Amino acid sequence: MSIRRAVPADAGALAVLAERCFREAWDQFNTPANMAAYCAANFTVELVRDDLERPNVRYLLAQREQEAVGYLRMVPGDAPRCVRATAPIEISRVYVLRGWHGCGVGAELLRNGLEEAMRAGHDNAWLAVWQRAPRALAFYRKWGFETVGTARFALGSDVQDDFVMQRAL
Repeated sequence: MSIRRAVPADAGALAVLAERCFREAWDQFNTPANMAAYCAANFTVELVRDDLERPNVRYLLAQREQEAVGYLRMVPGDAPRCVRATAPIEISRVYVLRGWHGCGVGAELLRNGLEEAMRAGHDNAWLAVWQRAPRALAFYRKWGFETVGTARFALGSDVQDDFVMQRAL
């Protein structure tokens, strides 16, 4: 497996991967209409390409041979008030295809992302995670993230509650 920085030429494969991972994780908990609305607003090739071209957004792509199996998205800048940092970075997405869960892909993505954030001078990483996602919560706690607040997340017309978690870098 390899981890590398995604580039705009990866937009098509990354859009497909991102939507597939999101649906694998959350389809069973949400209505088809809300899932479709969220995916259409976040995972089109054009939107992903535009995101990859933003200089402050960073994507890491996990590949096994030539197959994309997971990704991480980071965005530096503003954080919720509950996050205490002078140079925060948000880990906005860490997703791995279901067939690769338990194989260390998520851990490698997060390790690489946190190392890159430290090299870039960030002092704190934060993220928001659904309160009803015990596997994700356990994963982030294992990596030293602590709950510091809550946030709202709109999935289509459904507004859900997330925990805001952070860790020092």
